[in-house]
Amino acid sequence: MTINQQPQQPSTSQASRPQSSDRKNHSNSISKHRIRAGNIFTNTFHGMFPSYLLSILEKTLKEHARVVCGEIIHPIKLDLAINTVKLELSQRVPSMPSDDEGHYNKRDEVVKAWESVKGNIELKDLFTLAQNSAEKEAERFVTQEAKQDYINKNKNTVFVIGQAGMGKTTLAKTIINLVIEGQLLPECRFLFYIPFRAIDFLIESNFLDFVLRCFQSEWPHNVELDFVLLKKLSNDPNVLFIFDDLDEADTDYFFSKNTSLTCDLCDSYTPDIFIANILSGNIFANAKKLLTSRPRQFFELNKAYLSGCVVNILGLSVKSQAELCQQICKEKYDAVQDYLSRNPLIDASCYVPAKCIIIYGVLSDSFNSSLDHDIQSLTDIFVRALYYYSKSKQHVRKPEELQKLCHLAWNGFQARKIIFTESDISKVKISSETLETFLTTSSKDDEPLDNLLQGKKQSSFSHLIWHELFTAIHLILNVPSSEFQNHLSFFLESRWEVVASFVFGLCNRRVQRNLNDIFNIAVVDFDKKFQQLDNFVCKEMANLRKSFQTSTFLEVCNWIYQLNNREMTEKVAAFVPEQIWLDGKIHLTDLCSVGYLLQYAQSGFSIRFGESLSFTYNAIYRWLFQVSSKSNEVFCQNLIRELLKSAARQPDSSVDNLLHACRWLYDKSEDSNAKEMVQYFPQLVVLTKSPSFDEIKYLMYFIVQSTSSFNVHIKCNSPTIQIDELLDPDKVITLVAFLHFLQKPWQLQMNEIKIRSSTKVEHLLQVMRYMINKNSRRKVQIKFSPKEQAVECDLSGCGISSQGTQMLAFFLLRLPYRIDRLNLSGNKFGDAGVPFIMSCLDKIDKLYMTDCDITEEGVRVITEHIKNCSNLPKVLDFNYDKMNRSKVLCCGFDLLDNNGDFRNHDLTPVGVEALATAIKKLPQPIDRLNLSENEFGDAGVPFIMSCLDKIKKLYMTDCDITEEGVRVITEHIENCSNMPKVLEFNYDEMNRSKVLRCGLDQLDYGYFRHLDLTPVGWEALAAAINKLPKPGEIADGNLQQTRI
Repeated sequence: MTINQQPQQPSTSQASRPQSSDRKNHSNSISKHRIRAGNIFTNTFHGMFPSYLLSILEKTLKEHARVVCGEIIHPIKLDLAINTVKLELSQRVPSMPSDDEGHYNKRDEVVKAWESVKGNIELKDLFTLAQNSAEKEAERFVTQEAKQDYINKNKNTVFVIGQAGMGKTTLAKTIINLVIEGQLLPECRFLFYIPFRAIDFLIESNFLDFVLRCFQSEWPHNVELDFVLLKKLSNDPNVLFIFDDLDEADTDYFFSKNTSLTCDLCDSYTPDIFIANILSGNIFANAKKLLTSRPRQFFELNKAYLSGCVVNILGLSVKSQAELCQQICKEKYDAVQDYLSRNPLIDASCYVPAKCIIIYGVLSDSFNSSLDHDIQSLTDIFVRALYYYSKSKQHVRKPEELQKLCHLAWNGFQARKIIFTESDISKVKISSETLETFLTTSSKDDEPLDNLLQGKKQSSFSHLIWHELFTAIHLILNVPSSEFQNHLSFFLESRWEVVASFVFGLCNRRVQRNLNDIFNIAVVDFDKKFQQLDNFVCKEMANLRKSFQTSTFLEVCNWIYQLNNREMTEKVAAFVPEQIWLDGKIHLTDLCSVGYLLQYAQSGFSIRFGESLSFTYNAIYRWLFQVSSKSNEVFCQNLIRELLKSAARQPDSSVDNLLHACRWLYDKSEDSNAKEMVQYFPQLVVLTKSPSFDEIKYLMYFIVQSTSSFNVHIKCNSPTIQIDELLDPDKVITLVAFLHFLQKPWQLQMNEIKIRSSTKVEHLLQVMRYMINKNSRRKVQIKFSPKEQAVECDLSGCGISSQGTQMLAFFLLRLPYRIDRLNLSGNKFGDAGVPFIMSCLDKIDKLYMTDCDITEEGVRVITEHIKNCSNLPKVLDFNYDKMNRSKVLCCGFDLLDNNGDFRNHDLTPVGVEALATAIKKLPQPIDRLNLSENEFGDAGVPFIMSCLDKIKKLYMTDCDITEEGVRVITEHIENCSNMPKVLEFNYDEMNRSKVLRCGLDQLDYGYFRHLDLTPVGWEALAAAINKLPKPGEIADGNLQQTRI
């Protein structure tokens, strides 16, 4: 409200409720204090002193704020200060919490909060949101005046809610620090940080005395100056009030249904009256207001104060958790992060700042000490925290006092109470020293586990998880086995979920040792209780064979995981049902516990998905790639198989999980069990967003191996594929093969380059050429001829591997055109790539694969494909591989260049036989056949001679032919009806004179150098010359170096 008149003397009638005698006494003392030093001011200074006092007040408030920001409150002993990290904030307001308010400790609640740590609000936008929220809410009013009045009162109010330990106070102090540094609300001059725990709600005073008393500051003032000062403050828009922790307020005034919200700043009231008027906008309407509270207290507020922007603290994001871990664990950061990635049941709690600090502190100390750091359960973490606390050198703790605390927790749990009265505490006879220690709301740096329990004004455990842990400890330590047996029947009830989990965790042998060290007593009937748990769990698992319930199965798996006892795990695994149904929401923590149990299952089992199944928070990805080990292979394979089947039934759902399954199988591509999964791959893949290249790679791995037809549909209108690296030719071919599936225009984004195109073949080929040339030292050539409907691809020497040939063949097979020429020479894809290229052999006219590291096995594959190929290529060249490819030739000579050059082909007699067989099949004689420099010897000669009439020119120099070979040649020449014009084998350095008897037209016209002619040879030569019709045909005869 606006102060527009001289203040009246304080009147008790103006208070909104009757004053008690205590309040009157406090009021009188404050009045005396207010008059003190007031006479030093006179009317002469009215113009100067308000501005001066405002500057002093501004300075005092900021100094106090700096002190507040410097206070450190840790839930566990740390030897360092922690810098603040970002908390995730959201405008999504949670529902009214149940009676069991706590830290989302139950299975569904843990992951619900954990997967929601994705805020959409920045601190700098808080009061902008408040303005927008007020304007939106004002629309429900009819008149413009009412709308504006509502906006003016609520545009500057922000409520921040969060569970205990979520960082509400830390957030408040972060805002204070940002304001002081000028990074937030830079115009703000007066910053009032008022924690509810510091307010005495019995004392009546004027507003200045109230706020300064919270700061414990002396302030010389009088009535007149107070009036002027408050008038300026009340209208100043550069004022910020932060009221911290409403749940610690020692008053019920804010929750009362009947309240009076009128007050005067200069009159005396109790603090709740002032705060209520500030929140409702009756005073300091232009000031910014922020209030923090737990959800329960916020929802119980009087509706008169609930107008404003509500922000929910979701907790720590993964990035903030990592920053906090870096600060606490330092050089142990990598070890702790690796541990958490393999233990999601513990990692899931790190979104809560208070728990996060405890977990990091315990893990860091564990890795630094000689203690065994193989921690598997959250139970182990918190028991170790208690262990460190009990062994503190600063404070000697009595074990019997901790036992009394366990009794208190057990009594409250049985009575369904989380708030304890003095009577509850007196029943267990906890000493005042222990009570003060565990209920303190502040901490000192030298205390090992301060803030374990807090709530000085309300006697309750600060975190429900501590209440449940101490309840479980009481069950294990103190309850006799006969009574313990009776409680087992409640373990599957929702209220017992966390307690039951802790009970199993406390039965772990290592945790038991820590408990003994903490409480220094023998556990009552431990062996009997352990056997009771054993029988109970086996019975529950056996019952699932008759009637399977997913929730019960997951609960039992979690118990076994917490216990971490191989003997009991093997017993329970023997009762695992043959068919396991997963339904509802399945979390990463569920997969961990299920996988842990099933690795001990001796009999076969199968996984089935229910209709309402959904996996939360990237559970499949983390399970497959961060948590699971080789011991979980069978479970993983069952899970993957059902994921693929589910994707086939519902193409629009769980696309991310399908991609994760593809990646897992891609990484295990050599595993025979993984290859069998291809048959379950869905024929339709519906992507909700543009895929990354890795996702494309995993999808194509399945698509190219399947015999079924596939279709890929992307729901976004213009798919944009982001390429963050230079792609090698294999990846380029994979990308182009994928783009061929798309039915709409697409674009590639590569750094500053954008490629927009369609799925037309010519465009895809252009993209392939451009991208390969961009990353390859050798420029490839890819041409498309629309007129001839043919493609030429020169991809020689660009680095295509066997995987690249698989994608290339897949792409070529689906082109509607023939491949006129495909040159893959110089790509070292070896035998592994041969089957893929051979699969599209009937679409290729000319194929070159020289220098591709093809061995005998590759040749065998080529031969088999050629035999079954209906439309063979005209050219199949791979002669530079220096090996025996002769077997290929038996399938048809037209598979090779028609110039017949087989020089230095390493042909053996078997190869020559295959060659001769191929030549015999030719409809017309070949012009030339060069077999020189193949060491097939005399054994190969008969095969070549058998097709002599199909050869016009035959060259066989340096083929290790001896006299026996010449004899065979001579015999065939004598009986040949269609002799070749050229038969050259002169470099064998032997007597071939007998061959000449059969006719000179069998040799080159007149060239007889180095023929080693004997007289018999000369006789044959002369006889042949005499038969010539014209002498001119040997006019260029050359007898040089011929021995006569």
